[in-house]
Amino acid sequence: MKTKKALVSKLFCVGMALTFIMSIGMFSASAAGNYTDTAFTQNYNGDGSDVFTPKRAKLDYTSSYVYNKNSTYGFSTNVYGSNDTSNIIGAYATYGPSVHVSKGQAKYLPNLVKERGYKYAQIGMMSDSHSPSYISILWSPDSI
Repeated sequence: MKTKKALVSKLFCVGMALTFIMSIGMFSASAAGNYTDTAFTQNYNGDGSDVFTPKRAKLDYTSSYVYNKNSTYGFSTNVYGSNDTSNIIGAYATYGPSVHVSKGQAKYLPNLVKERGYKYAQIGMMSDSHSPSYISILWSPDSI
């Protein structure tokens, strides 16, 4: 009976130790990303073109994040990847369909930027209305 209790106790201790070690690894992995929100605002002229954020370093394999803080309208978003910070639009890297973000909503944007070897991410937005409006968001290339 004592050996059974001792075995169960040892297995429990090993399981707890593994859980602790794995949780440390997950915490350090999430803390490595570029998840700080950056404000982006722009007056949209209503010509039907997409609006793009500047590129930011993409440091991990998490989704990007966007919060439609105070835009006039909602918009659909896609994520683009690039290996430079030029003004040239990056390569389409959205995973799945475009994500719609209404005013006041926050959404994760699944993407394949890191998987495709790109160093930078940017968000492209397509306004719900082709009329002059205001875009005001917070965004990050990585998420927690």
